[in-house]
Amino acid sequence: GLITSCFARLLTQKARELERSVPPLLYVDMTKSLAVARAGAISQAWWTHVEGLCLTEFRDLMAKPIRPPVRILTNYYRHSQVLEIVGKRKVPVIPISLGYSRQMVARIEALPKGSRVAFVFAPEDASRVGPILADYRKRFGERAVEFGGVPFRGVQNLRSLAGKREYALVIVSNRLWESLPAGVRAMAKIHHPEMELNPVSLEEARVSAEVIA
Repeated sequence: GLITSCFARLLTQKARELERSVPPLLYVDMTKSLAVARAGAISQAWWTHVEGLCLTEFRDLMAKPIRPPVRILTNYYRHSQVLEIVGKRKVPVIPISLGYSRQMVARIEALPKGSRVAFVFAPEDASRVGPILADYRKRFGERAVEFGGVPFRGVQNLRSLAGKREYALVIVSNRLWESLPAGVRAMAKIHHPEMELNPVSLEEARVSAEVIA
């Protein structure tokens, strides 16, 4: 005599409780705030819970036994790092492409042609700067804007970099952004990458993760 729709709601509630206690889907990114924000966007798009973890949390998690099934989501920039942490475990790692936000596109396209933009990166990310700069050059090549990588050498050096006429814009990597003083982040010339999940890539990842629409 149980009403079918009520039983369905009960099952849905129990399933969500189970997924929160043992998340079958994890999204991993460089920082906790990025991971949580992007995991939330995926959760909303897929109508299922996705847990957001930073790389440090994910490394700690992988040191423990993981109850399957677990699928790992990340972006293409961090894909190789996540794979290294996963190691020989048979856990799917599914990359998702990112695109520049409208605000970031407008900011760069407003620069005069021939402007120089500095991308400030953490020294430990030196091996990953090449693909990042290549993406910038591909997207904004028509603007004739020159992008160059600059390793982070401290807050004072960053202030000095922003004060030079040599660069029209200074983009600080998200790994460094949250550790900067508020006063530095508020400087007009200093920004950080504002990226969004690519809808097409997100749909491809949903299929790969075997999530029913």
